Amino acid sequence: MKLFRPAGSRRGRALQLMQALRDLARQSQQLDRRYLAGSELSPAQWHCMEELWRRGPQPMGELAERLAIARSSATRLVDPLEKKGFLKRKTSADDGRSQTVDLSRLGEQLVADLLGEAEAAYDRLYRSLRAEERDVWLAAAHSLAESQRLLLERDS
Repeated sequence: MKLFRPAGSRRGRALQLMQALRDLARQSQQLDRRYLAGSELSPAQWHCMEELWRRGPQPMGELAERLAIARSSATRLVDPLEKKGFLKRKTSADDGRSQTVDLSRLGEQLVADLLGEAEAAYDRLYRSLRAEERDVWLAAAHSLAESQRLLLERDS
C-alpha cells in the first residue's frame, strides 16, 4: 500500500528531500562513470583515491570510516589499487597491525589527471545553473553535507 503525504507537510518535504538527494547521488555516480570510463578505476576506487588526495595519508580504519564502508571492504578496495601501484601502505612501527594508506606518485598523477576531467564534467553542471543560483546551490550543498555529517556523528 502506497502512502500519500501532502508535499506541503513536514514529512512530505522530508521525503522529497530524500528522493532528490538519492536522485542526485545516482546521477552523480553516472557522471563519475563517464569520466572514469578510460581509466582503470571503479567509482568506489576513485572515491578512495580522491579521499586520500583531499585528506592525505590515513589509517585504514579512518579511511573506511570516511568512505562509509566496513574495514574489510576498505581492505578489498585498497588491495588492487596497491597492486596497480596507485597506493602504498605503511605499517606502524608502534603497532604492527596498524597500516596507513597513501597515494603513490603514480596515484597522485592519476588523481591529477582525473580531477581535470571531473572538474570539466561538473563545471558543465555548474554552468547549467542560472548565474544568480550558483552560489546559493553550492552553499546549500555544503550545508546539507555538513548537517548530514553532524547527524551521523551524533547518532553513531
